[in-house]
Amino acid sequence: MNWPRRLLRSLPALLGLGGVGCDAVEGVHSWSAFPYDADGHCLGAAVVVDVIAGPAPAPCDELRCWERVSGEIFVTDATCEAPLDFTDHSADADGPCKEALAAYADEQKGRCSSPLGDAGG
Repeated sequence: MNWPRRLLRSLPALLGLGGVGCDAVEGVHSWSAFPYDADGHCLGAAVVVDVIAGPAPAPCDELRCWERVSGEIFVTDATCEAPLDFTDHSADADGPCKEALAAYADEQKGRCSSPLGDAGG
């Protein structure tokens, strides 16, 4: 048997394995949020912060502020759940989350004029 015939005979098995690989991608979702810049008192553009195993949670229209274990602050407006290394500080009376939520509410000055981490201007 020549190699083209062997390839054709193995094609169904290869296609079957390809389907298994695609199924493995199902069941993950991204967690996006607005990063807070405490120095500029503003929010950066929404970014994908983490990819989480499991189905995406139901949408949630509540404004939330999250602190990552590393101290980074993020604001969400479409989810009420976060990765395990985040804590919800939305109800804090003071601190960075109160400031981040105020920046979100300020449509004129609440968005950073340059991307976070940008050394220019």
